[in-house]
Amino acid sequence: MNDSCVMANDLSKHFLVLRQRETAFRMIKSFIRRESLMRKLSVLSHVSFEIKRGERVAVIGKNGAGKTTLMRLLAGIYKPSGGEIHAPVDPKVLLNFWTGFSLDLSVVDNVYLCGTIFGGERMVLSRHVHRILEMAELSSVSHSPVKRLSLGQIQRLSLSIFLNTPGDFLIFDECLAFVDKGFLQKSDGFINGHITDDKTVIMASHDGDFLKKHCTRAIWLDEGRIRMDGEAHRVISEYERAVFEQAAV
Repeated sequence: MNDSCVMANDLSKHFLVLRQRETAFRMIKSFIRRESLMRKLSVLSHVSFEIKRGERVAVIGKNGAGKTTLMRLLAGIYKPSGGEIHAPVDPKVLLNFWTGFSLDLSVVDNVYLCGTIFGGERMVLSRHVHRILEMAELSSVSHSPVKRLSLGQIQRLSLSIFLNTPGDFLIFDECLAFVDKGFLQKSDGFINGHITDDKTVIMASHDGDFLKKHCTRAIWLDEGRIRMDGEAHRVISEYERAVFEQAAV
């Protein structure tokens, strides 16, 4: 039995971006000189790794290191510019906590809407709706439109729906940036109690303590390449030390 959940081989991703601000003059000059207005921006370069079923993997690195691009490649949102990526199981993905929300619908209606997007069936969501609202601390405003919620409340709701719908392969990116310590503690307890050893989890965050607590392995991206891949505590500690030393210079 193949216990590989993700296999990336020599994975690369680049985008075409403007060399400088586009104007009519520059477009004409480029046309006459047969020069391209675009340049290639390399975001990931020759990245290779394997993730086994049941592993909990943290993806770390500075802003712009390629974390979100890697997550979107894993989720199938982007196609590689080079190399290959194989994921036999379709992941449940939370890359943007606004995904799926209708701001004019009520909180409880959005539980069903977003829960369906995350793969939950209505009957299952009906059994868990109270737990979702309680975890997000939104029971008292369940019939208010989402547009009246704060940023932190929307993020709590999104993460609560995500964690309370079924899935054996979970990917989430920077989903704890605006939540308070109380919700972090609830998330800790829920992850410990409900994300079992047979579930594969890939998460990105700047909260090193949270990642150390919940991940067994970490992949450190630096300028689009893997700088370190190994045991989570060791890799995250090395990354934090490097960031501290760089800031001190």
